[in-house]
Parts: sequence; C-alpha cells; structure tokens
Amino acid sequence: ETVSGHPQLTIKKVAWLSQSPPSLVRHLIEAELVPGFQSHTAKKRRINAINRQQIHRIAELTKTSLNLLETAKSLQLPKRRVRLLIAAGIIKPLVSRSRFNAASWHIQKKELTKLWFKPELNDEKLPVVCISAILKYWRLSDNEFTELVNALVSGILKPVSGTKERVPIGQVQLCKAQFRHWLYQMHTEELSAFSVDSAAKELNIKQQVAYGLVKKGLLPAIFNTIKGYRISPDQLQDFQRSYVSLAHLAQRKG
Repeated sequence: ETVSGHPQLTIKKVAWLSQSPPSLVRHLIEAELVPGFQSHTAKKRRINAINRQQIHRIAELTKTSLNLLETAKSLQLPKRRVRLLIAAGIIKPLVSRSRFNAASWHIQKKELTKLWFKPELNDEKLPVVCISAILKYWRLSDNEFTELVNALVSGILKPVSGTKERVPIGQVQLCKAQFRHWLYQMHTEELSAFSVDSAAKELNIKQQVAYGLVKKGLLPAIFNTIKGYRISPDQLQDFQRSYVSLAHLAQRKG
C-alpha cells in the first residue's frame, strides 16, 4: 500500500505512465520544466523521483512536442534552416540537443504558430516569389535568411496570396518587387556595417574590449557566417548614446 500509493515515482515509472521516453523526462527535469527530487544513498548512488501529479504535464508536453524532422515538415523548410532559426533564438526548443546533450530536439507546436502567416490578398496580381524558391535559387546567406524571417514576424514584409488561409513560412509568397527592395537594403546595410575591429577604433577602445561587449550583448551585432560579427551604424550610435567608458567618465569628471 505504501509503495503503490506513494506520491513520488521513479523516472522509469513516470515515463511509462506518461508514455514518454525516460531520456525526455530527465531533460525536462534538467531544464526545470518539471520539478524533480534527488537524493543519494550511503554508497553515493543518485536516486531521482518525480511527484505523480506531474504525469499529466509530462504527457501533455510529450504529445505537443515535435522533433527536428517533424518541425521542418510542419514549416516546410529544410532541417538546416530550422537549426538556424533555433540558433538565432527565433525558435526556442523545449529540449535543446546542444544545451542538454539530448538525443533529439523537442520543440513545442505552439512555438511554431508565429511562423504560420495569414497572407494579404494579391488583388493587383503582382508578380510573387515563394520562400521555398528564394531559399533554393536566390542564394541567401544564413544571416539574410534569419533577417528575412524576422522581417516577416515583425510585419516589415507582408505575405500575399490569392486566399487568406494561414500558411507555413516555407509556402509564404512575397511580392517580388518588395522582396528585391528589402534585399537591396540588406546588402546596402551590410556594406556600411562595421567589423568588431573597426567598431573598436570608432569607439576608441581595445579590440578585446569590443569583442567582450559583443559577447555580453551590450554591443548588438549580427553574426555573418562569411564576414563574422557585423555592427550597423545605427547599433553603434545606440551604444554610444547608452554607454560611456569608465576611463572617459573619470577623465571628464576630473
């Protein structure tokens, strides 16, 4: 009676009752998405336990999560592009392979709703281009792809279609002229952007300090797989308006 009615269960038992892999249950505990209890025996053996009240939540998280391949099919994107969205923080996985050394990704379905779009009607019958065709033929860099997704999510670029049914990002159609203009602006901004070294000279600080500011997130920068970190003039001006070096402040205050 004590064992069968005890509120704490082993990971293996919880996994069986919630129809979830034991590894997923462990990762949910590590990610602090599910509370777990841990103790050690006299021989230093670690014992994990979970309250039986968490079974329903674990089952729900398991049923509503997708692996990388399922996510790619849902969004109609190549798996490599989905990995880029995860790395850029646009998709936040429930369980991350890189963070928890998990066997597979687990991404909740609700996390993907922002990447399904309701297009505007193309009443003027303007020439359009599909995202899948852009990825296949336009040779976008990794940075340009993530910026394209951000532009769609923020509403800078508007999907168009003959109907108003919601579509995954891979099926989104854009006005070709609008997309060309946006891409031209992107290339113009990239040409005028500073490298970390040139930004350090502009700010009159050491290169090592500038790289430290980028890593801390204080100096916003976009990572380009070919050119490395790039800082736009606007980002540099925002930093100069927001921060002052301690040495300059001391000199100014005497």
